[in-house]
This record gives sequence, structure tokens and C-alpha cells, in this order.
Amino acid sequence: MKSKNENTVIKDHEGILSQWAKHLSELLNCINSTDPAFVDHIPQFPMTPQALHKIQSAVKVLKYSKAAGSDSLPEKVFKYGGHYLT
Repeated sequence: MKSKNENTVIKDHEGILSQWAKHLSELLNCINSTDPAFVDHIPQFPMTPQALHKIQSAVKVLKYSKAAGSDSLPEKVFKYGGHYLT
């Protein structure tokens, strides 16, 4: 495994684990630059029982393993998201 600056090759087990730990720490512990207040500006629509039934019926007939749509969300998000999404 190469070091981050790719100048040295890391061969020992502890060095490799340390390099992965650094990499994952940088990857997963980044600062989110998105303003959380934007969520308050998303319009909320009233959910009637009829609308909920239509949505649930549409989700049931979604085909598996199809490419994500224009929203970039795969069908699994809707199928397994359950009532949290509706």
C-alpha cells in the first residue's frame, strides 16, 4: 500500500491499518458545508389517506434492480424505506 503522498510503500500490517484509519477518518469525519436550515424551506404537502394509498400502491409495483431515476434514488430506498418516506 502506498502512503497518501505516494512517496513510500507501506508493507507492515500496522502501517497499513494506520493508513486505512487515517483515510477513513478523513473520508467520514468531514465537515458538512450544507446549511441545515434549507430543510425548513422544503414545501410540505398534506397527506390524505387516499394519497398515501396511491403512493403505497405505486411503490409495490416498482421493479427490482432498475437504474435510479432523475432523483438518483434506487427503488430499494422506497421499497424498504417504509412509512418513514410517506
